[in-house]
Amino acid sequence: MNFFKTIMNKKIYFLSVFFLLCTLAINIWFIFISFETLKSYIDLFRPEKPYQFFTNEYHFYFRVFSILVGLILVFLMILLQTKTNQYLNIIKILSSEISLLISKSKAKAHLFLQSENKSYLYIIIFVFLGGIIFRLIYLERPVFHDEAKTFYAFVSKSWVDTVSNYYVPNNHVFHSILSRICFLLLGTGEWVFRLPVFISGCLALILCYLYARSFFNKNVAIILLALITNGIPLVSYSVNARGYMLITCCFLSLLLIVKELNKNSTNIVLCVAFIVVSSVGLWTAPVMAIPLLFVFYWFLLEGGLANIFVRAKKSFVALLLIGSLTVILYIPVILRCGIGALTSNPYVKEQTLSTVLRSLFLYFSQYWDFLTTGYTSSMSYVFILLFFIGALYHVFNSNSKNLFLALILSFGSVFFILKRLPFDRTLLFVYPVFWTFIATGIYYILRFVSNKTGQNIKTLSLTFSFVAFCYTSFICLKKNAIIDTHRNQTCVEAEKIVSDIQKNLKIGNTIETSTPLAGPIRYYLLKNNLSEEFFYWHSNGKDKSHLLQSDKVYIITRDGRNSLSSYGYTKSFSLAGFSKPKLWKQYQNTVEVYIIEKVL
Repeated sequence: MNFFKTIMNKKIYFLSVFFLLCTLAINIWFIFISFETLKSYIDLFRPEKPYQFFTNEYHFYFRVFSILVGLILVFLMILLQTKTNQYLNIIKILSSEISLLISKSKAKAHLFLQSENKSYLYIIIFVFLGGIIFRLIYLERPVFHDEAKTFYAFVSKSWVDTVSNYYVPNNHVFHSILSRICFLLLGTGEWVFRLPVFISGCLALILCYLYARSFFNKNVAIILLALITNGIPLVSYSVNARGYMLITCCFLSLLLIVKELNKNSTNIVLCVAFIVVSSVGLWTAPVMAIPLLFVFYWFLLEGGLANIFVRAKKSFVALLLIGSLTVILYIPVILRCGIGALTSNPYVKEQTLSTVLRSLFLYFSQYWDFLTTGYTSSMSYVFILLFFIGALYHVFNSNSKNLFLALILSFGSVFFILKRLPFDRTLLFVYPVFWTFIATGIYYILRFVSNKTGQNIKTLSLTFSFVAFCYTSFICLKKNAIIDTHRNQTCVEAEKIVSDIQKNLKIGNTIETSTPLAGPIRYYLLKNNLSEEFFYWHSNGKDKSHLLQSDKVYIITRDGRNSLSSYGYTKSFSLAGFSKPKLWKQYQNTVEVYIIEKVL
């Protein structure tokens, strides 16, 4: 056995050397390639809206960066040659720590299954299977605008587009890679490109349970699982092909990793796992910086005032490694779209501090609505009370108060330093933490009842969990909330609309629509193998000369931002040389299709 381990370790060593040599060769090419040559390569793969970022100045800074990377690689090569035995020893330690971690996990799982109360296990299995079933129910629901855009812009085209196209911040790169793999292996279909988030959504349930059990106790864990498994936001983003559920999984994983690192800070596997998970999360979407900030704040606070400088030093090193790995992963994006594509979001405007402060109450009110989606206003008052009870526990409990403080500090950093109010979906990772407060509040009420009545706290927790899970499941199904939550993001009958138009579509015809109807319509056009030449994406100020070449235009409208007037038409006014808009078909949810035809 030792012989095979030695052979494996040497293989890893030679692979490391080979990887460094290849990386160094690529880096040298970047250093010496001329501005004109590199620009010509970049221009071959420009996005739809080319960024004119690649100037001589940008090339100079990129070359300086490449030289620095090259020096680091040379240093690592020298270090690898002079410290070969030490490196092999690290590999050996790493291998043994992985084996130990696997064996400990197996032992814990075995002990859990053998020693845990059967009723408790049955409830967990029931809740978890129920969560999977609900996600399967909604797995093929009508597509939303953003996920449709992800599919046809980054998943369905080419690997180059998947890893480098960032002309809008819609490309959650790591998620797009996973989605594209599913697309290439399993073909088209809504469930196919949603498969990565579906699996992430199921994994998130396990991580939520482990997080609550690790940080609190098993009664809080089962209550939390019952409350959130079929919670509408969590179900919704488990069947919405975007990267937010992956980020939530990364966040929960980091909490568990750091929890273990607090017990054993020298564990190399856990340290590497922390760096990799953080970088993968950032590679999914830069908004991972917010939950990462949360984790770092909690790590600093957990060490106490005496160890804060030691932990700050470790945090700095970790941030340096995470930043370096993330930059490497984003190099295709940086080369194609520039660093500005990652650091600035055109849809999130920086505001003055006073504007942010004035908007906070309304913002938190709307965010509260997001976290409690599907519940009545009277239930919200109950949740406020439970949240307050749970928050008091967290504030005065030495084991969890740092978690509460870290949440406040991370939000404060975003609001007061970045001067931005993020979209509620980017804060999906807070959902399990938020409901932990409520679950804790419920647990302490149940414990109070247990002390007064003599009822077993475990029995009360299990009974409540069963009832709560049935209630949340009922809400999720009855309200059809997965669709209703994103009503403005989708068009329920988009597939039927495209099918109806396709029956009458001829060469020279055009379909005109705009965001957010455009995403679902364009997706089903692609799914039905219709050329994009038939599609015209209207936007304010966009030149309509392309439409003048059409014989007939199908205008897909809906009340609000997709109204007939938003396209520049009225019922008595049309394009020059075209007939007045005539209602062709009506659909549900105020969707109407008009036609205009060229007048001969």
